Amino acid sequence: MREMLNAEDESLIVYGCASHWLNLVGQDITPNQVVNQIVEINKYFRNHHAAGSLLDEKQGSVKPQLPGDTRWNSQLDCIQTYLTNRPLMVLIVAEQDDPHSVIDARIVKLINNVGLLNEAKSLHAQLQPVANALDRLQSDNATIADACEEWLSLLRADALKPHLTTVMKRFKEAVTDNHFLANLLHPNLSEADEEAARQLLLKLHPEHPEVIADLCAFIAGAFIAGSDPFPASLLSSACVDQISPVVWWTSVSNCKCKVSPPLISTALKLLHLPSSSAAIERVFSNFGLVQSKLRNQLGLEKAAKLVTCYRQLRGNAELNWSGN
Repeated sequence: MREMLNAEDESLIVYGCASHWLNLVGQDITPNQVVNQIVEINKYFRNHHAAGSLLDEKQGSVKPQLPGDTRWNSQLDCIQTYLTNRPLMVLIVAEQDDPHSVIDARIVKLINNVGLLNEAKSLHAQLQPVANALDRLQSDNATIADACEEWLSLLRADALKPHLTTVMKRFKEAVTDNHFLANLLHPNLSEADEEAARQLLLKLHPEHPEVIADLCAFIAGAFIAGSDPFPASLLSSACVDQISPVVWWTSVSNCKCKVSPPLISTALKLLHLPSSSAAIERVFSNFGLVQSKLRNQLGLEKAAKLVTCYRQLRGNAELNWSGN
């Protein structure tokens, strides 16, 4: 699909949803045997009233979750609820005179399986960095530069060393030269990745070879404030750490320094690109709640206003929930 789109229009920047690729990493590194046994336990306590009520009565219990292929981080949620509820499940089994009369014998055996518990803890530790990266990249403000940074962090994560080949495979599928170019403001790309990004910049602006000189000056500015033609004040840590990259490059374009305009336009274009389709999918989800079968005559303008209000109310509710 990417090759077909680029063949029709070479100016298009085509790349995949970073959150989707990270979700695939989570599925790739999750052993089916371990997850299937945890799902069997969680599903039993969700679907059987007697066992479910006993679990609900225990202080600190949570509702068992099941994984879904299209629900991001659902594998981790499933394992997390199992780890939280497992001590309570063991207590429930111990309190019964005849536990098999309340809970199926196979489920009792799985609950008491210490090997399954240890594998679940290990898998949880491996999935956690993937989940953290996915949560960041499904943000409305995350860009392809952030996506490249998160993928590089995953490749360095100690917890994922047993799955380095799998993560590298998905990394190569998800990250393009445009990601590397957007991320050149960070000093942790490999030499090959940096060279691929520089070659892409020259390909985009073959008539402006000076963009490479300005790019080198910008990268040097991360270590030496005041690298010509960038003003020292804009390269100070107080400035760089407090504003977004888009605002920073916009201020560069508005100042009187002699930075190559093609470099500025390329930076602004790349740093406006979202890392994933999560924000768009949330908009569609909100529209589905606002413009339903019972409210199918809403005009576009009124529906858009209602969606804006709904997003604001839900955002405030999430902030209040996280604060508590």
